[in-house]
Amino acid sequence: MSTQNHSKPQMLALSAALSMLALSPLTLQAAPRTPTANELFDWAQTALPAAFPGSLTSVAGTGFTFRGPYSTGNYLGVEGSTIYVLGPATGNRLQAVGALADFACSVHPGSCISSETQAKVTAFMAAQDALYASGLPATGAQAYANHDTCYFHNGATRASEVARFDADADVRANLARRVGARRTDIEVMAERNTTNADGSARREIDVRYNLGFADGMVQRSITETLVQGSSAGTSTAAGACAMPQTSQDLRLLGNQRIVGFSLASLSTVYNRFKLADGTPQSPAVRFRNEVRFIVTDPSAKATYATVSGPGIPGAYKLMSPRILATAPEFAGKPGNSLDPVPEDAFRICWTAGSAGLADAAVADCTQNGAEINAVRVQNTDAAALDRAFAALGFAAGGTYTLQVYADDGWKTVNGQAGKTPIATYQARLGALPESAAALAAGTTANYPNATMSLTPVDIATALRNKTAAAIQVTVVKPAKASTPLRLESGYIFEQGRVSASAAFPNVRLDRTTYPAANATSFSASILVPPQNLAIPTTGELGVTYNDLGGRSIRNVMSFD
Repeated sequence: MSTQNHSKPQMLALSAALSMLALSPLTLQAAPRTPTANELFDWAQTALPAAFPGSLTSVAGTGFTFRGPYSTGNYLGVEGSTIYVLGPATGNRLQAVGALADFACSVHPGSCISSETQAKVTAFMAAQDALYASGLPATGAQAYANHDTCYFHNGATRASEVARFDADADVRANLARRVGARRTDIEVMAERNTTNADGSARREIDVRYNLGFADGMVQRSITETLVQGSSAGTSTAAGACAMPQTSQDLRLLGNQRIVGFSLASLSTVYNRFKLADGTPQSPAVRFRNEVRFIVTDPSAKATYATVSGPGIPGAYKLMSPRILATAPEFAGKPGNSLDPVPEDAFRICWTAGSAGLADAAVADCTQNGAEINAVRVQNTDAAALDRAFAALGFAAGGTYTLQVYADDGWKTVNGQAGKTPIATYQARLGALPESAAALAAGTTANYPNATMSLTPVDIATALRNKTAAAIQVTVVKPAKASTPLRLESGYIFEQGRVSASAAFPNVRLDRTTYPAANATSFSASILVPPQNLAIPTTGELGVTYNDLGGRSIRNVMSFD
């Protein structure tokens, strides 16, 4: 519908579900802050993505403001201080669902929280900052001292995180970026006081904050759940917590998700070289834009999953890398790698001949394999790539739904039909990839780049001969960037065949380096691959930058 000459019923809308999301009464530190119409709309798009997906712009009229239509057909609007609904959510009838003041505690929960709760949360966050104030904690036990024994976050337990911190230098290097970081704009989102089944008292507090790093970058809208009292009865599809903790101190409880699920956009510029001799390929540069579905399962609870949302025709079926590596059905199929690690992402099942990504309803995973975790478009023509990617229909701010399974539905076509997922989660796509045409035109004037101390010929020789080589990477920062970008990491990827007779199974060696904050250079190494990597087929040296908002840019030297 156009934005001219609307009748009031056509312009005003909001889901009746709003009225069910109002927070329970709390002891207030001040009068609740009544939201504006736009603040209410922004909140509704986040809190009710099933009714109001994406992020629309408000349209203002005389005495009213509205947003719509959303892809669901719903409109949401405010006249004066009254909130209205129109669309399928209300049977296509105009319906008033309350006043702006009724949703003060939902839109601005911090204005409805007691001063005692706010003080406790602020003190806890200061204690978290203090752990990394001047350096990395000495041990994993110190780093996770403020985590509850029932902490479970994206499939990782407190015990597993402590073990990784102590054993893995790359984990510590990544966490070192937090040194000197401070939490700001701390907001209490909700507070729940309950009684556990054993009669013990439990208090949970949902918190949102921004994390400002020493290099000036800011990660926004981080959410955490804290627990006070007893964590007895904490349970997920992975099972009940075996060793609950009781303390009046606040502790991090984690999101209690049995797998990690997030989305990220990535724009890559490939400088292409021949593995055979290190000379440039033709064409020498290729661009790739992609949206990544990052599903991880460090506790090995799931076997496969499906994901749906804007830009996905139907749904995709994603295989656990653990199953790809160990199930005999995948022997010799794409994605059958012999060396998976717990941090590896689930991979989307292919169509026949690896011609594309298969819809979950027709995906034959065991026949065609599953090798990548992204929807991607690549081209040597940057403008053509941008057009092709836009046609896919991905939406910044769009909501994506993951259904997680722990059964054998991966063995058959549409095997998930009739199965019950062990968990269902949602995540939002923070941003779309950067324009490939802008990357092609901007070079180092607007975007960072990197130089290597070894020549392409030297690198190809080391990869081909499976010998070690040290490389110094120097980052060239742009004179003026439209979007601030942080140097996130460098990586060296090596892949090869076990034998000359088959492409799979393959062996991979992927080493990531995390430079210090504000670093302008770092050291990386080509490593000697495992002995069972008989024939090198691919090598990559890449440097990744991100904006901490879901968008990354990567410069890569690739060797094929």
